[in-house]
Amino acid sequence: MHLTEEQENIIRHSGGHARVSAVAGSGKTTAMIHRVQHLLQRGITPDKILVLMFNRSARNVFTERLHHTLQGTVLQPPAVRTFHALGLRLVEGFTNNQYLPRFRLVTEEFQQEKLAREAMKKYVKKTDGDETWTSKEGIEGFLLFISRVKADIAPPQKVFSACGFNEQVSYYKDAYTVFESLRHSAHIRFYQDLIHEPVMAMQQQEKLADWVANHVDHIIVDEYQDINEVQQQLLLYIAGQRAQVMVVGDVDQCIYEWRGAQPKYIVSRFARDFPKPTKYTLSYSFRYGHRLALAANHLIFNNRLRDRKLCLAWPKNPDTRITCLPEKESHPLIGILQKWQKANRRLAEAAVLVRIYAQAVPVELALLEHNIPYRLIGSETVFSCTEIRALLGYLRLCQGSLAQQGRQATGLSTVLAMLTTPHLWLKKEALRRLVGNAIFCIIRIDILGR
Repeated sequence: MHLTEEQENIIRHSGGHARVSAVAGSGKTTAMIHRVQHLLQRGITPDKILVLMFNRSARNVFTERLHHTLQGTVLQPPAVRTFHALGLRLVEGFTNNQYLPRFRLVTEEFQQEKLAREAMKKYVKKTDGDETWTSKEGIEGFLLFISRVKADIAPPQKVFSACGFNEQVSYYKDAYTVFESLRHSAHIRFYQDLIHEPVMAMQQQEKLADWVANHVDHIIVDEYQDINEVQQQLLLYIAGQRAQVMVVGDVDQCIYEWRGAQPKYIVSRFARDFPKPTKYTLSYSFRYGHRLALAANHLIFNNRLRDRKLCLAWPKNPDTRITCLPEKESHPLIGILQKWQKANRRLAEAAVLVRIYAQAVPVELALLEHNIPYRLIGSETVFSCTEIRALLGYLRLCQGSLAQQGRQATGLSTVLAMLTTPHLWLKKEALRRLVGNAIFCIIRIDILGR
């Protein structure tokens, strides 16, 4: 594999902390994999290297590629973990040694929403508050506040002020205390507690921090632009005074501010917490041609806090044309694909990118209408998502054809979607019984109607 000079410099980084600023599509994963390989070849044992990722999908991809790179050698891969997986290991260790309570991990998002609603109702009743506090919008805002508190190490009052929440929702601060009280009473722990709880425990008990620190020599962190305060603190604890930390990220892709990520971490905070880092840049993108790279530079130049790097297209990249087409009644994608095929290009060579998956719905409908095959990556297709299945269920109910589907295997999922959009806040077993009874009644009414 041909590596660029920029990648080689990162791979052979000689010592100390390092910050890698990488543009989109610049081969940062390749550089990190070869960096790990280089460390192993230098005699660093796998247990002294830790690679941190931000989600399971990225971890799986990295692990697979790392194993492929090391295949045929005697080198063994190091641990590759997500921040939350690392947090879970700490929670288990602290729990086993009775520094944290033994709570059950709950991963279903609706369970957290249910508890937040219960906490808000209890707080409303206690303070004779406004019933609108328990509205859908009120609960969504409260859940956002909970997420921001758990992404930080500051108390709720300080987080409320620092994040610029409107004073009209100042009741979030006290309602959070009720939420945590209910959570502890229920002996449950949510996904975001996996990092927050052990970090707060280490802040309060120095011996826990000493127990966790200084076990590895090298830490490599991917997508560092996504880090928040509680994750930064976890990184500091794990590194201790021993580990050399290399972070890789792109400040211009910092899009998770709603969960505590901020550009300042990669721009300036890393150098403050991990002094005198060597600064590297991956400036060449292998994804697109010069025109798109130029357009990207003009757009991201408006970002207020960044490191002023330029995105350059690798000279051997094919040209990328940019065309702006207004959406009309007939989706413009169909015409583009038809011209594509007339030019003897295959549909498999075309890709449609959307900012959010909700924007994929009109694209899917247009493709389905013209019998153009496609596959949606990373989300459910339009007729598989819960909201659409529920809508079709209600339409069939009005049409009188729901009973016919109720006799089929898809009937169960359709009625389940209808009864969970919006959610009834019932336990799974109760919901299953309700769905079964509903299908029985629908079929029974249909038979009697005949």
